[in-house]
Amino acid sequence: LPTMREAGLGLWALKPDNVLRLLARPSRAARAHQLRGRPPQSTTSSGSRRSGRRFNGIVKPRPTCYTPPMDQYESLDYADRWLADSFRVLQENPPGFAVWLEVEMTAVRALMDRLRKSGLRVSYTAVLVRAAGLALARNPELHQLLAGTRRLRPERVDIGLSVANEAAAAPVMQLHDVPGKPLLALAAEIERRAPEVRAEDTRTLAKLRRWGFIIPTGWLRRLILRLLFSSLRFRKLFGSLQITILPSVDIVASGVNGTTAVLAMGRVSERVVARSGRPAVRLMATLCCTGDHKVWDGQRVGKLLGEIARILETDELAKEVPIHEAEAATHVALDSAG
Repeated sequence: LPTMREAGLGLWALKPDNVLRLLARPSRAARAHQLRGRPPQSTTSSGSRRSGRRFNGIVKPRPTCYTPPMDQYESLDYADRWLADSFRVLQENPPGFAVWLEVEMTAVRALMDRLRKSGLRVSYTAVLVRAAGLALARNPELHQLLAGTRRLRPERVDIGLSVANEAAAAPVMQLHDVPGKPLLALAAEIERRAPEVRAEDTRTLAKLRRWGFIIPTGWLRRLILRLLFSSLRFRKLFGSLQITILPSVDIVASGVNGTTAVLAMGRVSERVVARSGRPAVRLMATLCCTGDHKVWDGQRVGKLLGEIARILETDELAKEVPIHEAEAATHVALDSAG
């Protein structure tokens, strides 16, 4: 005799509506494909399975499935973790001031055009580094480093120059004794050493990615970085003043300082300024200095920026490169090429 369950199923199947409902119900494989957002594949033949479904000799193309973009979560490698922790440590002591000053660059552009005609290349970077070195040497009370309860007054003016590379933290090129080097020698050194600094930074990042797991915890990395930044010898590697140039924007301000101050400059462009009570179009650039208020105050920073502006707006740097010297350098270059 059938059980009560079998008898109930038999009575349910005798109804015509239930029979049609069973016939119209999709298979388990079709329901699984619908849940995944893909149409079910036809199992009639291999050709129709690849190209689509076949109805009366006509192959219906298989509908394409659109996959919306999804968020991707990635873990930082150990090089990025060290850099992130270094930014976090530096942001514990943010800059205490930010000062802007607009400087006219007409004299600098005339000097660069004259040197370019003689076959010599001098960039705005070299000009700014040279002017900042001279201004810092003429203000010895600003030439100092502070870390904890100790102060360092270096014997020479060393300037750090930020060089863009693959990582978020740009490597720093240390330029020694900037006031003792003429403009042409300084420009040649920057152009020669820039690829070397980038290559060295790439090797350092590769070492961090390979061996950074030795210190896996963030608090221990930050402890080591705090000890390093509290050392005057380590801070001296960044120079007495750090310079960064970003020619794609008008104003640049650094919120992270590894040394006493950071001098930044944006693009050099034509702007409308007031000259003798009348509007005039001049080549202008904006200098921005951010730094440690425990070492510098606003009056001293204004004095330093004023000296840099005076050097850039006058012909002081042009006197370092006499015309006969530029012509001699051109003749030497032509003789070596011939």
